[in-house]
Amino acid sequence: MKFQKIYIKLLPILLLLFIWSCSDSEEISPEESFTKIFDNGEFGGSFFPIDLQQTTDGGYLIVGEYEIEDSDFYGLYLLKTDAQGNFMWDYEDEGSYVNPSAAFKGADSSVFVVCMDKLSLGTYVLRVNESDSASVPSVVQNYASVLYPLAASQVPDGYLIQSYDRIAQATELVKLDASFNISWTSPSYNVLEDSEELLIDHLTRRGQRLPFFTGYVGDESTASRYFLNGFNNFTMSTLFVNTTDGGDIALLNGVRYKDAVSALVPITGNNFAISMFKEGSNFISSSAEINTTAGVVASIGDIAGNEISELSENAKVIGKRVTFGEKEVVILASDTKGNQIILYGYDAESGELLGTHYLGFSNPYEVANFIATPDGGLAILGTTFILGRFPRISLFKLSSLDIETLIGA
Repeated sequence: MKFQKIYIKLLPILLLLFIWSCSDSEEISPEESFTKIFDNGEFGGSFFPIDLQQTTDGGYLIVGEYEIEDSDFYGLYLLKTDAQGNFMWDYEDEGSYVNPSAAFKGADSSVFVVCMDKLSLGTYVLRVNESDSASVPSVVQNYASVLYPLAASQVPDGYLIQSYDRIAQATELVKLDASFNISWTSPSYNVLEDSEELLIDHLTRRGQRLPFFTGYVGDESTASRYFLNGFNNFTMSTLFVNTTDGGDIALLNGVRYKDAVSALVPITGNNFAISMFKEGSNFISSSAEINTTAGVVASIGDIAGNEISELSENAKVIGKRVTFGEKEVVILASDTKGNQIILYGYDAESGELLGTHYLGFSNPYEVANFIATPDGGLAILGTTFILGRFPRISLFKLSSLDIETLIGA
């Protein structure tokens, strides 16, 4: 999808319906609310979004992956927009970089991307210059021994990468400092069986996409515990570990690989917002007590949640805690059986459902990720399917007025 071949299709902005229904006559600027689909105008190829970051010029750098000919894995794809979501440039890597898992905003005009080596299965951290369409991503670090990077996240003093050791048949957590140097590698979280086929099915999109993620419990300056969602002891489990070396484990187990936590958002102490899938159905608890003390073993079957029947089977869920003005809100984004993206807004303190918001029309849509924006809105990254079969990248921007409608502010 070379940049000169891209055609950007601006669809009708149905989000204006929310604005018209408000008594406030405040005008919305083009960068505050839009819907974009990025299509190459050709009937072929597959492009899937993974993550996004807002850039210093107010635009967005989208990290995705695209179908390549010489590998079953997906190659690294980058797309840059302006503040109104209009296409500026894109980049298709034709080398070793495959299966990106996360993007982080740098202090300067750069974005860092975590991805995998096509042949060795090792891990790269790449730097992307957001303003230069001709700039090939540069390698910041290459971790040859960190195989199958499945998820990554930022913590107060660095970064986490979840990986899988195919020889030891074990999940590992790698802690990086702020300069992406390895601080420590956790003890092995033994899977006790060969799960590589499941991982390959996940990465090649030939089988079930599994909810791998990492994160931390604490505030913006201090983490009290780290957590990861991955393979452990024959099961898709959530592990809570210490911040020193990844030990002192507490477990929240699923059932094999069919029942699992799909998203986890720390609130305060041992209080979390959590989503789960069990036997294909989806459940949400906006205020669940989870004991993260070392040695505790619990099951997601012990957590009461509300069944959400409108979500697709084993739905992907992205959860984040976001501050809008003075209001602390948990946003959960997921996919409906009606092929739309849905946002649920919960009060972080009380767990009360404040509102819902649907995105997508005409084509099927699936959520990839979302970020809060400095103007009090949200940018939501998704996959859409042209003619119902060709996956393409879509980008929704919600204004602060849309968010006020969602959370009842």
